[in-house]
Amino acid sequence: FFSVGGGGNMAETVVKEGHVQLRGGVIPIFKKKYIKLQSGKLHIYKNQGDTTPQMVCDIIMCQVKAMKSVALNSFTSRDERSFSLLGPKVPKQMIFKCESSSSCMDWIQCLKTNCGLPTLSIPARPGEDVASQRSDDEKRQKEQGDEWRMKEEQDVLKNEILEKLERLKREEEEEDSNKEGKEQEGLQKDEEEARLQKEHQDKLQQETLLKEEEE
Repeated sequence: FFSVGGGGNMAETVVKEGHVQLRGGVIPIFKKKYIKLQSGKLHIYKNQGDTTPQMVCDIIMCQVKAMKSVALNSFTSRDERSFSLLGPKVPKQMIFKCESSSSCMDWIQCLKTNCGLPTLSIPARPGEDVASQRSDDEKRQKEQGDEWRMKEEQDVLKNEILEKLERLKREEEEEDSNKEGKEQEGLQKDEEEARLQKEHQDKLQQETLLKEEEE
């Protein structure tokens, strides 16, 4: 699925290209990249204008899906500019963040259009006609595609669970903060009432002393 380095035949028609931020592997950090889609492969460059890609991804049989949220170590990004790319030979899904939500949807549509299964053209095995062999091959490909769709759904579910946990954590922290603020406000109110009461008592005491002196 991945081939590092190697420019490929750059004379082939570029279907789509542009700047994105890419997150992949075990470190949840987005890094700016320039990508080109051509001939069923996604070429990933460090900078626009580079002639040699850092990575070339064969997107055949890949699953492309919009990410409503992206769970990271300590927070969850809630923008709708991200999509995931997952394939049979990808150990972890790759997440791309686009410059806008419309650009994200364009990339998703473009990738989905170009990641379909290739047409098989294999000589029939001895004793088996071409139609039967093609049916078997298509069945195996469908089973493999279903397996990796299930894997992607599990990853998405994991992200949703992480997002829910983060949301619950934030709500608990906000509740504790509000509770602490109310307690502090109550203490301040009690202190203010006690001060006013003491000032009133001192005033009464002074008035009493003045009356006694006058008498």
